[in-house]
Amino acid sequence: MNKIRVFMAFIVAGLLICSCDKDNQNMSSEQGTLRISLDASSELINVGTRADQDAAFDVGDFTLQIFKGSDSMGSWTFRDYDTNLIYPFGNYRAAAFYGDINAEGWNLPYLYGSTDFVINKTEGNEVTIVTEIANSKFTVDYTENFKSFFEEYSTVLISSLSNEISFGSDEAREAYVKPGNISFKVSVKKQGASDFVTLAVNAVEALPKHLYRMKFDVDAGSAQLIVSFTEDVEEVIIDTIDISDESLNDQAPYFVITGFESGVSFDVVSGMSAGELKAMLMSLSGIESCVMTTTSVSLLEKGWPASVDLNALTAEQKTILTNLGLKVRGFGDSSEGVAVIDFTDVVPNLAFNTTDPVTTISLVATDKNAKEASTVLIINSTNE
Repeated sequence: MNKIRVFMAFIVAGLLICSCDKDNQNMSSEQGTLRISLDASSELINVGTRADQDAAFDVGDFTLQIFKGSDSMGSWTFRDYDTNLIYPFGNYRAAAFYGDINAEGWNLPYLYGSTDFVINKTEGNEVTIVTEIANSKFTVDYTENFKSFFEEYSTVLISSLSNEISFGSDEAREAYVKPGNISFKVSVKKQGASDFVTLAVNAVEALPKHLYRMKFDVDAGSAQLIVSFTEDVEEVIIDTIDISDESLNDQAPYFVITGFESGVSFDVVSGMSAGELKAMLMSLSGIESCVMTTTSVSLLEKGWPASVDLNALTAEQKTILTNLGLKVRGFGDSSEGVAVIDFTDVVPNLAFNTTDPVTTISLVATDKNAKEASTVLIINSTNE
């Protein structure tokens, strides 16, 4: 596997944790001082066709933490660490990090490393912490065939934290994201067409320390959009999408909702009904998936799944949802493009929670042509 081999070892005399003239008069025979060095590696495993590196770090900006068991001994920037600190003999763990794993976007690397060590002498205790890139990195390339087929285009990356990062047609930068399930939406307008069409692309399970160079290509002969990345010397195709005129011109799926307004919260007294609450999904080209994502203390603690595809429910998932009041029909292999999600009997199962009384249920449906529809039900449970 191709790799970016850039390794920065920061052992700077002014910052290296060392003090030759400190006063040890207050140190007992069962205590010692600690010398720390830091190696910060920005090496990335390249999952694409080329690799380059733009990360540069100041060792002094790293945060240093020391633990004895579950107890924190302190947290400092590396440059501000006090080399005169005295520690009781024993087993410790040192950790260092740079950046924030939940900060996503351009030029936002997150490095982390930790190591165990022992202090068992008054002087000369040493430890080296090796940190590595702990987030994932993505970029998007469009082939010449793709550029010739579409007049205008752009891609949106949706991270595991639901953050969106837009890659325009000329965007060459690489985005850092938290590892996890990464999906894409590509908006395209064919040569001579008047409207954009947005297509959902299968997700990638991104790993830490990996650079993913996504390739968007078109096979004009078969009218297929091909999305892939390269791993080792083999191309991994994650999705192929029909981009014929018939497919692109088909109506996108849509929801017809009853009893609520999408994205607008309303109050319901705990244990009471809110009347009829339904979402009807219409998909002329057929239903590929309908993912229901839920944030609700009340429902999740009763076993309601945080995220589930209603078009591919297991028997266990269907039993749990049915027992909590959800009624669904029209999904699965026998689906004819019309499905109903009925939340009417779910609402009486919502218990009031003082710290987080809001239940949010999002539905995102994808049709056989990779087009999407979405709606959001938001209920605020009250105790009166």
